[in-house]
Amino acid sequence: MRLLEGAGALRDGSPGIRRYTGGEALPPVERGWVCMLVEGFVRVRVGYRGYAGLRQATLALAGPWQLVWAGRGDLPPVEALTGCAVARFPEAALGVSGSAGAFLDLLEDLLAAYEGAAWALLPRRTRARLARLLVLLAGRFGRELPGGAVLVPLSPRRADLAEMAATTRESMTRAVAELVERGTLEVGGRGILIEDAAELAALTGD
Repeated sequence: MRLLEGAGALRDGSPGIRRYTGGEALPPVERGWVCMLVEGFVRVRVGYRGYAGLRQATLALAGPWQLVWAGRGDLPPVEALTGCAVARFPEAALGVSGSAGAFLDLLEDLLAAYEGAAWALLPRRTRARLARLLVLLAGRFGRELPGGAVLVPLSPRRADLAEMAATTRESMTRAVAELVERGTLEVGGRGILIEDAAELAALTGD
């Protein structure tokens, strides 16, 4: 918050705050500009050629107060998973506001998200990929509830989860159903409820 205020991105009527609806593609920022999520969730995507032709995979997910882009080099496409608000401001403003250190922390967090997404794709089995994906979502966006369950405030479609795990929707649907049947998680309007985090972690090595 202080970083955005210092950069002038949260002033009343500031054109630096833009809103997008779920499923909408975010236009890339110009070179030398920074893009940070204020509310909602987005995914960073990449296209690749699979056995069924050109497909999409998720490179990283971002939530409130996390970095989406820094305008240097070729920027991957970003899509809103939910309705969201995004702040855009010049990178040069960070030096003026004394927020360069905070920006580096955010950049490190974004790189860690890329690494986590790659880690989730290492197993061959869809169930293990799903388990790793859920562990990542819980770590980045989850909220622990009384009793030890963890709520991830996202309600992605099976197709969205399949894209995040680089697998088919049918395979992902079966994997989700299996974990629900085991009592490991629940999927509903509030989001993804991880009932047994220890069991989920054990499944990441399958």
